[in-house]
Amino acid sequence: MPARWRIYPLAIVGIWLIAAGVLGYRHLESTSHAYVRTETRQAGLLADTIAAEIGREFTRLRGLAKVLAQSGRIQATLPFVSYSEAPGDTAAREQRRADLMGRIDLIEINEWLANTAHDLDLRRIQLLHRSGEVIASSNAMRGDNDIAAVLFDDRMHALASIVGSADSFSIDAENVPVYRFAAAIEAGNDTIGVLVIEQSSLRIARPLSSHQQRIFLTDEFGVALIAGEPDLLMTAMAEAQVHAIDQSERLFRYGQRTLGESPFSPIQDAPVGTGSGWTAAGMTYALASRPLAAEPLQVNVMTALHDLTALRRTAIVEGLLVTLVGLLVLLVVDRSIAFARSALVAKRLNRSSSQANRTIPDP
Repeated sequence: MPARWRIYPLAIVGIWLIAAGVLGYRHLESTSHAYVRTETRQAGLLADTIAAEIGREFTRLRGLAKVLAQSGRIQATLPFVSYSEAPGDTAAREQRRADLMGRIDLIEINEWLANTAHDLDLRRIQLLHRSGEVIASSNAMRGDNDIAAVLFDDRMHALASIVGSADSFSIDAENVPVYRFAAAIEAGNDTIGVLVIEQSSLRIARPLSSHQQRIFLTDEFGVALIAGEPDLLMTAMAEAQVHAIDQSERLFRYGQRTLGESPFSPIQDAPVGTGSGWTAAGMTYALASRPLAAEPLQVNVMTALHDLTALRRTAIVEGLLVTLVGLLVLLVVDRSIAFARSALVAKRLNRSSSQANRTIPDP
């Protein structure tokens, strides 16, 4: 049997294996991209929903501040509270605290603020004199040193002179962001004080914990200030802008609080479609982000692509099966060729033997 007879089947099998590999890879790419696009689209819809929910909560808290600022008892009491002229003197401050804590009208306001904060599930409510001095607080009756404390935070001093409302945030002792919503207390055309309600980002984030996705809200510098998982708070991804700002700006916004490193790392040239490219603990994630209307915040939804690993494993198994089938086909073809060649040789030998027997004369 000519050698080329054996080469032809081998070439066909090789071409078949290459074609199967190329088609299998393209199928994997197409399936993976479709899967990632679907997951990213679903994450985007969830991000829209979360943005609407958090937006409504911010609106509610602003509204609460305005309503409480218009309380009749605050309007009736605040004009009669004078300002301490010696805020930096420790002894004077303690005396001032004792004087404020002893006033019947402020005791009643402290109790009212405490009950209101409890009923509305707020972290704290503070009543500020126009100078920036705290004269009543929902925590005062618990023994916290909230009364007569002078606020040296420039942002809070700015709140003491506002007309309307303003928002800010700070970081508490446990490295948790706290949002403040303020409303001016007015008497005629004058601003006589400010009412500030505080809410922990952990409480704002409570609805986020019911979702399987990892959801967090970042500020304009990429720092997570609200998150469904507490371990994501005060973290920033490697590409966040906070890593590029100067130290003074960073201290102004975050103080001396530690900024952790986000568990999500970018994947360079991740071949899994648009919207993906992040990994954490060996899992690939798709990211969908939406701005929070009228707020310097962005909603981020990280969806774990669990099925992507399954798709890859399936593709590997299918590739191995195709290779195995190809090897089996190659073996069968090779054996068939060898058998056919042996049969052809045997047939030729038989034919030659028969011819030789016919040419030998009988004795």
